[in-house]
Amino acid sequence: MTMEDLRACRTAAARIERLTERIARLRSATELARQNMQHVDGGIQEDRIAAQIAEIEELESALREDLAAAEAQAQRVEQELGA
Repeated sequence: MTMEDLRACRTAAARIERLTERIARLRSATELARQNMQHVDGGIQEDRIAAQIAEIEELESALREDLAAAEAQAQRVEQELGA
């Protein structure tokens, strides 16, 4: 186990936290836009919501990949600490 391994774990954890927070913010903004759409004629607002949903999906995909990588890294660290 090196300091680089520990830094990589910390960096992965920070990235996961940032992605999770960003997804939550986008979901909130999307829900607010949907509520506002009930009072306004669609068009541009619908495009904006669709773009936000696409961004959420991309971020969730990146989050899943980061979580899988972090889990694998955590398992390697645990094995080294247990050895």
